[in-house]
Amino acid sequence: MGLIKSITILAIIVVLLAGIAIVLSSHGSNAAPITKQQAIQQVLNDVNKNDPGVNATVVNNVSQSGLENDSWAIVVGLIYNSTKPCPSLSIEGFDYPPSLVPESYNTYTYYKRGNCVINGITGTPGENYVINSPYIAIARSFNESYSPIINYVYTNGYSNMVVHAKFYNILPINESGRQMNLSDVWRINYSATDSNSSLYVIMYINGSIVNSYNS
Repeated sequence: MGLIKSITILAIIVVLLAGIAIVLSSHGSNAAPITKQQAIQQVLNDVNKNDPGVNATVVNNVSQSGLENDSWAIVVGLIYNSTKPCPSLSIEGFDYPPSLVPESYNTYTYYKRGNCVINGITGTPGENYVINSPYIAIARSFNESYSPIINYVYTNGYSNMVVHAKFYNILPINESGRQMNLSDVWRINYSATDSNSSLYVIMYINGSIVNSYNS
């Protein structure tokens, strides 16, 4: 009798646990869908956790994904060495939830054996493309083998460079004593950590360098 009683009690416990599991599962299935901001934050947290050295930013208008209900299509830009003459820029696409594994991956710029490689921009400056990223602008200016940039970088050392780019709809400049306004240009500042002089390069949005000056 004792054994039968013990088996009966064990069976009741198993049934109760199964009932609790069903209730919890039902509660989870009725949970509110994840919001756009929650999805973005989760993806960025995961990217930064897996690669603490990366500068990760969302680069698209996040919208609901068509792959699965209540999921979001998120495209993240991954930037390495963001202040060097050739930043490395890659793009990852996510469908979250259900997965934090990238659906797609593209590399746009990277530094290899002293050269700045840019994928997706071919031909001569002025063809039908627009540079809409400061990192692409920096890489493009260095990639052009423009002699003032090459001389400044290799005189002071690539690893000593700190480079920033800013876009201007209108940029007033003084050209040979004449004041003029340039439209849709990037101003790229090359500075060496151990130099008192900086190099400024003006480049149109299509990648064509206008001029440069030291300051």
